Amino acid sequence: MDFKIYFQDDITIIKILSKKFTFNNSNALRTKVEELISENNCLFLFDLSEVEYMDSSGLGVFVTIYKNLEQKEKIFSEKCKMVFSNVSKPIETIFSIFKMDTIVNTFNTSDEAISYLKNFKS
Repeated sequence: MDFKIYFQDDITIIKILSKKFTFNNSNALRTKVEELISENNCLFLFDLSEVEYMDSSGLGVFVTIYKNLEQKEKIFSEKCKMVFSNVSKPIETIFSIFKMDTIVNTFNTSDEAISYLKNFKS
């Protein structure tokens, strides 16, 4: 899977560069994010501007990441959060059907998401 990772302050920004986020390519992202969480990264922004299609495995990766952050928050009293930006209508629909939009905030732009995460941490 193609993705780009960069950091802004305490925020880990991951831009998924693949048009499809599916069983065939989602494991690499899950593995990398688990590694980042173990290195004490707690704030994640997933830029989905390139993603046009996501299957249940792709969604499952995000649920796993969410649960890992939730567990880290409980164990280490860290303020952990993940958010999405630049979500296309088809992906927004998937998030809505599976209620992902009720547990993870979605923003129109990465700048809005970064601003939210900076305020969340303080």
